[in-house]
Amino acid sequence: MIAQFSGGVLAIVIALFLLWNWKQRSNPRVQLEWAEKERREGKEPAAKARFLRVVTLVEEGKTRSAERNELASRAHIAVAEIENGQGRRKETASHYRQAKALGAALSIEAMHLLAECYAEDNESSEDAVSAYLTYICSGPKSGPASVQVYAVLQNLCQVSEEMKSAQRKPLADLNRRVIAASANLEWAHYYLGLASLLDGRAGEALEAFSQARGLNPDRALTCYWLGVCHLQMPVPALDEA
Repeated sequence: MIAQFSGGVLAIVIALFLLWNWKQRSNPRVQLEWAEKERREGKEPAAKARFLRVVTLVEEGKTRSAERNELASRAHIAVAEIENGQGRRKETASHYRQAKALGAALSIEAMHLLAECYAEDNESSEDAVSAYLTYICSGPKSGPASVQVYAVLQNLCQVSEEMKSAQRKPLADLNRRVIAASANLEWAHYYLGLASLLDGRAGEALEAFSQARGLNPDRALTCYWLGVCHLQMPVPALDEA
């Protein structure tokens, strides 16, 4: 009888332990804490697998809706950092993007990496533009990756005489954002001046072209458009035209 009783108690204890373990494995917050502990202990492969499990559990609705984005974004950022440490930039960028989409505030370094990856793919989305603007404000000013980011952004900002007003307006706004992020980019002032002039804002165009000439006096068209601006002012400055 005692042996049977002891066996029954042991079976109950084992069942309770298995139930507790299953619940722990199904709890995203607990899994996140375990993953972070594994990462601190240098067990990155195990930590990465557990962080990805957190994302899966969140997607399966295994936690309260109020904390889903927080848990998933923390897991994505952790995986991104692990991937970045192993030199896998594309995978790193993918997880940073997913974290950002969930509302996470990324580090400056993460935004710089995103900008470089977006530029490699010639991305023009608002997320990409936001990353480019962060990059020109606080990122490196030289090197192949930097050159590519600036080139892609400049291409997105280009204004031409052939464009319709509806096309120029968002480009004028974009160039204003570029200037706010980095005021020393001659081409942003030039494109803003051209968009402003073609849409009848000669005063704003005059200011923009003047800034552009100060930054790059060798662009001949800037001087031409400055003359046009002066002629279109309410009281034309003929000696400046």
